[in-house]
Amino acid sequence: MITSIAYATIYVLNQDEALDFYKNKLGFEVGDDMKVEGGFRWLTVYPKSKSQLQLVLAEPKKGPMFTKGSAEKIRSLIEEGAFRAGVFETKIAKKRTKSCG
Repeated sequence: MITSIAYATIYVLNQDEALDFYKNKLGFEVGDDMKVEGGFRWLTVYPKSKSQLQLVLAEPKKGPMFTKGSAEKIRSLIEEGAFRAGVFETKIAKKRTKSCG
């Protein structure tokens, strides 16, 4: 039986830039950062308060996960702003939502 979600993937154009953003701008912690077979980089981050759900910052490129064509299609969708995932919840957003009714 599934009891929780451990990882959610966010596709990014550059893992180093995404890591800098999540770590230094949003205050996330680094979970894992390692290279695996085929040059794939497994990079995860998580909010300090919720380490049970980690975000995989995945850069689509040719390798064990994608063909060159598939990676190019995903990168194109990211660049267009058409490939998004989820909504982050913040204390400020919660307060605003409650005040609206």
